[in-house]
Amino acid sequence: DTRTNTEYTKPPDYLQESELIALMDQHGIGTDASIPQHIKNICDRHYVDVCGPMQEDGQRGQIIQMRKPFKKGGGPQQQQQPKPTSRHMVPRPFGLAFLACFEELDKELCDPKIRAYMEQQVTKIATGETDKNDVVESTLKLFHEKFNDFRNNMARIERYFAPKGDNYGGGMGM
Repeated sequence: DTRTNTEYTKPPDYLQESELIALMDQHGIGTDASIPQHIKNICDRHYVDVCGPMQEDGQRGQIIQMRKPFKKGGGPQQQQQPKPTSRHMVPRPFGLAFLACFEELDKELCDPKIRAYMEQQVTKIATGETDKNDVVESTLKLFHEKFNDFRNNMARIERYFAPKGDNYGGGMGM
């Protein structure tokens, strides 16, 4: 009598918020004061959702609602979500498309080194090691060139943001 038990691998869970913070710290990106704002920005721009842990079937966990500021004398109290065991950064389609564009047009902008370099320059300004105007001038020159390259190559990335499906003029009598 031989029995087999078939099991399947499941993908790794999404990057935890704490892991993202550790990576930002490791690469010299942001400060203790600015990192929460960076995370809020990528959520507000719809690049990622913050979710609970992955479910057993491999699907992302429940989206964690961002807390709204408390209003004095506000209406009825909203039901609090149960606190998840961990917070995971789950990329949204728009965030993945945005990243794909940057990877195709200027992979350097996806590398944490460029952001870390900018942070180092700000620190050098603060400590008086370098002149603010020199940093501003060189940074503007660099990013002006990158902007022009992006603008000149926009046709290469249209496919990432083109409407998809039948409801966008691609079919059904439109």
